[in-house]
Amino acid sequence: MFQINFGEYTPPVNKTNYSMLGKTVSEKHIPGLGPVLFERSSRARRVIISVRPFRGIRVAVPAGVSFGKAEKMIRPRQAWIIKQLSRVKQQEKRLLEQPVIPVEQAKIRLRDRVALLADKHGFTLNRIYIKNQKTRWGSCSTKNNINLNIQLYNLPAQLQDYVILHELVHTEHRNHGPAFWRRLDQLVGNARGLDRRLRQFGLSVHCVKNMESINRLPVVALVKTGVDGNNRTDMVGADQKNDRIQNISA
Repeated sequence: MFQINFGEYTPPVNKTNYSMLGKTVSEKHIPGLGPVLFERSSRARRVIISVRPFRGIRVAVPAGVSFGKAEKMIRPRQAWIIKQLSRVKQQEKRLLEQPVIPVEQAKIRLRDRVALLADKHGFTLNRIYIKNQKTRWGSCSTKNNINLNIQLYNLPAQLQDYVILHELVHTEHRNHGPAFWRRLDQLVGNARGLDRRLRQFGLSVHCVKNMESINRLPVVALVKTGVDGNNRTDMVGADQKNDRIQNISA
């Protein structure tokens, strides 16, 4: 069995039940997975497994389901969880290696690049907004406002231009139909290839400044298990690849 190395510290095998911010939680060390946090959730309607960078595995448990039953429900998904943990470790490594983004410098550079590319290719836009976003590299509003993620600053220049031109093309084509991709291909060449390359980064180039920044990092993978036997799976995060979700049943 594939084992995850969680460092020198090995949490106790026995459960630890305690109260955190008014919520009942239970942390248990599961062989092969390491520490798993089970948390009672008044909002959850299903058992939810999530994996986050620097925060590990969390299982939200709805009312009426015991922590013991929730544990039994996630055990058949151990191989899937291990796969997500491996990706999280890679993401954490990239996060820690990323330099802290100089915010004002990044905003100036990205705005200047948008203006240059818009002028070069004849696009008309309204305003440019640079924000620290969780789920998107960029977007274009119906008013032709261009919104860019400040994390673009850490991407290779070719991918920065791809995202910017992608949003500029949306000022002419509002959807991702054939006309949109033909226009984008005229500007960047292999647009689909660049799009696949961009997805490999998956918004994992966050600058980690403090614990608040870590807490805002997106979930890498999310699974919801219906206690009543009805399955539902959700994926959050920028990548949204199908191999990060699995159907599981109670």
